Amino acid sequence: MRIIDGDDARRAKQWVALSDATRASFYSPVPGNAVGDPGVGVDKVDGPPSSFALLVLHPHKVDHLKLRSSERKLWRIGQDGEWNDQAVYP
Repeated sequence: MRIIDGDDARRAKQWVALSDATRASFYSPVPGNAVGDPGVGVDKVDGPPSSFALLVLHPHKVDHLKLRSSERKLWRIGQDGEWNDQAVYP
């Protein structure tokens, strides 16, 4: 896993791709504080806050369980870089 923060272009690209409501949630008032100031609107902000980071994950194995149907699959990345799945008991 890598954390991308600061002035990285990939971080800025992901920030712009978020919906207005999602971006606004990073600037909403602190939970637990008294109601009063509505906070800063997303349109009044230039770029992502310092609390916004992009995480780049490189998984090698995924265990996928569908709760409604109790189907379970294990996905593993092979030597060739392709993902292979195997159905297993939940």
